[in-house]
Amino acid sequence: MGKIPYVDAHCHVYGISKERLRKLVEEIIIVGVAEDYETSKRIIELSQQFPGIVPMVGLHPWKVPNSSEEELRKILGLIDQAKGLGEIGLDGKTRALDKQIKFFEEQLKLASEYGLPINIHSRAAWREIANLLLKYEIKTAIWHWYSGPTEFLKDFEAQGYFITINPSVIFQDKHLKVLERAPMSIILTESDGPYNYRGKYLTPAEIPSLVSFIARVKQTTAKRVKQKIWENIRRIFPEIKI
Repeated sequence: MGKIPYVDAHCHVYGISKERLRKLVEEIIIVGVAEDYETSKRIIELSQQFPGIVPMVGLHPWKVPNSSEEELRKILGLIDQAKGLGEIGLDGKTRALDKQIKFFEEQLKLASEYGLPINIHSRAAWREIANLLLKYEIKTAIWHWYSGPTEFLKDFEAQGYFITINPSVIFQDKHLKVLERAPMSIILTESDGPYNYRGKYLTPAEIPSLVSFIARVKQTTAKRVKQKIWENIRRIFPEIKI
């Protein structure tokens, strides 16, 4: 890669063609997150083919209602081939919250035992998740597409947690408020791609323009934002090389 790369700290890479990925990883480090056992396996396979992909495995809260404990065990059995657990968490707007909590706790136990970073889905469940991270003494967490209460940002900073800013920040007011108030020391960029959100198609290719937008909001240069985000992701994954 040679120069400082851009960072996509939350991407469902299995939804992107290999031809496209080959070009994207020339300029972007991509943290691949999973939804279930099959996508967890797929992300590991892609990371073996593309060194620019950092693999995470996990069971997404949307998948929990129709998933079994056996599937969760199979996912956790892949952990020695991954760099962390994600996309995991809770969704307060989705059914089976008790089961979500049970499965989330199982994944947190493993993350705590092995000292692994986690990549969190937290819609409408921010406080519940924050309490569980404290309970399981989670040291490193990425709060994906964070648009929750801004008063939590100081706690995230104190605990060494990170948030991701998504291209939706250009029109999602809650997310913009988070960007305005969050210190650069906890900010990462993400696409959550490939995903169509309110008519905007999100992919890792959006990251450079997102960095420029963040720079305007923070009244600094895109070069400095890019550098800081690179430093932040290496605090989570120090083994990543340029």
